[in-house]
Amino acid sequence: MADDRVSLHEQETSGVVVLRTVKETIHPEALKQRLPSRVVEENTEGRGTFNRTRDDDDDDSGLSSDVENQEGGNDDTHLLQRITTYARKKAQNACTRKTCKRRFPFLSWMPAYSSAHFLGDMIAGFTISLMIIPQGLAYSVVAGLPPMYGLYSSFAGVMVYALLGTTPELALGPTAMLAILTKQYAAQGGADYAVLLCFTSGIVEVIAGIANLGFLVTYISQPVMSGFTSAAMITIGSTQLKGLFGIKVKTQGVINTWIQVCRNITLTRWQDLVLGLSCMFVVTFLKQIRNFKWKCLGGGKEPKTFGQRLIAKVLFFLSVSRNAAVILVSVSIAYALQGDDQPFTLTGPVVPGLPVPQLPPTTVVVGNETLSFEDIMADVGLGVAVIPFLAILWNLVIATAFTKGKSFDTTQEIIALGAANIVASFFRSMPVGAAMSRAVVNSSSGVRTPAGGLVTGTIVIFVLAFLTPAFSYIPKSTLAAVILCAAVSMVDYEILKPLWRTRRLDLVPLSVTFVVSLVWGLEWGIFFGVGVNLALFLYSFSKPDIEVIKVTAKKCRHGEGAHVLVRPSYGMPFPSCSHFRKKLLKAGLRQGGGTLPVVVDCMGIFTADYSTAKVVKVVVEEFAKRDQPIIFMNLRSSVQKTLCSLCPNIRICSSASHLRQDLIEPSGDLTTIGNADKDNLTKLEDKKAFCSKDQHNPLLTSVAIENDGLLESSMTQRFSSSREDPSSPPHTALDKGNTPHGDRES
Repeated sequence: MADDRVSLHEQETSGVVVLRTVKETIHPEALKQRLPSRVVEENTEGRGTFNRTRDDDDDDSGLSSDVENQEGGNDDTHLLQRITTYARKKAQNACTRKTCKRRFPFLSWMPAYSSAHFLGDMIAGFTISLMIIPQGLAYSVVAGLPPMYGLYSSFAGVMVYALLGTTPELALGPTAMLAILTKQYAAQGGADYAVLLCFTSGIVEVIAGIANLGFLVTYISQPVMSGFTSAAMITIGSTQLKGLFGIKVKTQGVINTWIQVCRNITLTRWQDLVLGLSCMFVVTFLKQIRNFKWKCLGGGKEPKTFGQRLIAKVLFFLSVSRNAAVILVSVSIAYALQGDDQPFTLTGPVVPGLPVPQLPPTTVVVGNETLSFEDIMADVGLGVAVIPFLAILWNLVIATAFTKGKSFDTTQEIIALGAANIVASFFRSMPVGAAMSRAVVNSSSGVRTPAGGLVTGTIVIFVLAFLTPAFSYIPKSTLAAVILCAAVSMVDYEILKPLWRTRRLDLVPLSVTFVVSLVWGLEWGIFFGVGVNLALFLYSFSKPDIEVIKVTAKKCRHGEGAHVLVRPSYGMPFPSCSHFRKKLLKAGLRQGGGTLPVVVDCMGIFTADYSTAKVVKVVVEEFAKRDQPIIFMNLRSSVQKTLCSLCPNIRICSSASHLRQDLIEPSGDLTTIGNADKDNLTKLEDKKAFCSKDQHNPLLTSVAIENDGLLESSMTQRFSSSREDPSSPPHTALDKGNTPHGDRES
């Protein structure tokens, strides 16, 4: 029977569909699963006969629907079997080669790894290490942690992502955004809070990846993200004013920091200020050096000779490693001037060597009090969700930017980010994520595979093992200069002009996010920004544009059929029902004068609910009280069924081709749909749903359409028996569905 080909002949006899075996290609088991009615299969090729009944709700478990109807208690067993089957299939799929390559991407690119890949990854990995080391040192200071914690955060995460990530350009590590968010909690419990926050962020990210919760980041609009980023960068820059001026005061918050710095400006150490400003100038100059149109390099054109290409490469590496170069020169100066009269404020002693792998702390001693895990989570509060949420957002945004329009596995990206944070937390890391600056440099350095992250992590490990004693000579003003240059470049002030030109209302969530983030806190800023953005979206959703056009008789080709056309822009969900009702009643009185028919073009209404049907019923009753016709045109079958269930006296025009006769012959042509028609409409919907479900099967489609012809013909006779008059004049522009010109109101 499995090799037989089947043709369908449908008989509307007591609801039974007969399948006879001939030469066509449909598997009988597929037919059993897809047919919506009871099915009798007959074998006519001499192999014996068998009968089997199957209801719409029957599934692959093989249980007879008759038994289910007799034993209602089998529903729980049936559900358990379906869950067990689903779990078994998931477990089987998890063990396939395809799934393994999807969850461990290195199994795909490692077998094809070549020497060309190795060279590109080596150059890119070394270049990123020149960026991530000074960034780690600087961002650990932003987070309120000793400098070595920035290096602890710069090797484990990037190496784990190299094995589990799918985007070669991404290099995980400490970022300015995550550092400033971590600072609020590290100030309460020190480094242990930051390490535990890294671990919990990884757990949340892995759960979000497995549960496919990446769609939640789409609720953060670009204006909200821009306001949050700008506020975060200003906050970061404000925290570095003390280091730049060499002032030793305690501050809290952006406003308090500026007040304290201004009050104690006389305590400025001029040596620190001069060194910091000099470093800022050098960093800014080196950042732009590769963008200059040097005449010796062809004046902005592609270098041709070997010497020009060599000089261009040197300028590129000098620009990329600007932070490392500035820190190296500053360390050399401070080391040369060491002694009792050291002119600069230094970072101080740094713990040498690699961190010992250990479990993240679950208890923290703060002063004379030991805080449990529950107490720590209570202190962290929203940070448990905000930090991983923003890390996921940035990771997906950067990955999308470098996939060049190609699709990528967002679930795997989120899982890789979470796994990187979990593993990094065992090496005393603060929360890590992707950075756009590193991704841009990685791409321009010619990275070929994620193995570039393994090179970066190896170099950082080498630095931790042998060069950490030199970090104690890093001047604080130098780190402040590096951080300030990075923060200023990330303030997104350029978005204001496009927003003003396109949609000024978007300035509201941007401003709310920016102000709340600066005054109250970054996590509350993003929360309020998203809330305001959703409120504006829901408001516009509840007040959709509704176009009102008054069509006079002069505008019609035959000089008759004046009416008021009302066209909703999209749908009628329950929040917009009240607005829709007011617009209809207003159009009937103002444009229609209480007498002209009102035609509602429902082409843009895809769904309807109880609230929609209730409002339509009220509107129809209001129009009936003043004897003013109201016609609903181009109703979709599902919407029509919903409206008719509550308002059986609704007047419907099936299409624009019949509108003119509906307007001039309302008594004989406009139809009232009763209960019998609703039953037929339900049957028609079921048939069409079955037909659309099997569009790929021409036999099933032809049978369903053939059977629906009888039902549709009866419905057509029921709804528009008098519309198909062969003696009627040619259709007008209105009959063809074209919108006539008239008085418009939105």
